[in-house]
Amino acid sequence: MSIETDAIEDTSRIGMAVGILIVILGILAMVAPMIAGMSISVMVGLILLFAGIVQIVFAFKAQSFGSGLLKFLFGGISLLGGLFMMVMPAMGLMTLTIVLLAYFIVEGIFTIIIAFQYKPQRGWGWMLFSGIITLVLAWMIWKSWPVSGAWAVGILVGVRLLFSGFSIIFTSMATKQLSQSIEKPVN
Repeated sequence: MSIETDAIEDTSRIGMAVGILIVILGILAMVAPMIAGMSISVMVGLILLFAGIVQIVFAFKAQSFGSGLLKFLFGGISLLGGLFMMVMPAMGLMTLTIVLLAYFIVEGIFTIIIAFQYKPQRGWGWMLFSGIITLVLAWMIWKSWPVSGAWAVGILVGVRLLFSGFSIIFTSMATKQLSQSIEKPVN
């Protein structure tokens, strides 16, 4: 084997391991969606907290009082929002679920509109189907609100991790096959 094919196979093995780990994490998130959702809520809270601190520090460095005051206010709002999500992750999870619901509604509507704009082209039906499914997911979250706050974020993150993990696994398998085909002598 050459150095290049060894490197490709090493990368393939690492990718396979990472993909399997991500699939396992996705399954765990779907098995325990409330725990996964609350963890995400705390992580978003940490991000908001640090963003708020940075904005407040930057506000004191601003050259003019007007823009500095606005930066200070937005920083304070981010800081308080982050603290809220960290101290009350269940309420933060409910908030994230509402944001997710709004995102699905907007995304579904726009995907359907774009699908009809692409209508004569091949594949427009899949785009339409995707928009409809997105609206169905929004309806499912809305229909079971507030209970959906306990499962929606965790399940959807779990599904995303599952698909991402499988994507990495299949890409790694294809990479390994590529490296093996490089090593075969050409007749």
